[in-house]
Amino acid sequence: YPVIPPKVEYSLSDEGRELQDLIMDLSLWGKKWLEKRGMKTAADEDLDTLKAVFTKQSH
Repeated sequence: YPVIPPKVEYSLSDEGRELQDLIMDLSLWGKKWLEKRGMKTAADEDLDTLKAVFTKQSH
């Protein structure tokens, strides 16, 4: 778009959309892999708890 500040819109191509199911399957596989090991995804982690753990480790 010819505006200031510049504006751009992105979208997936048809080829990119073909990968959607594969990427979702990989994501679900990874989540199950973590759950089997008692781990969480970064999105599921409590950031305050993580910060506290890493702060203790660095001292």
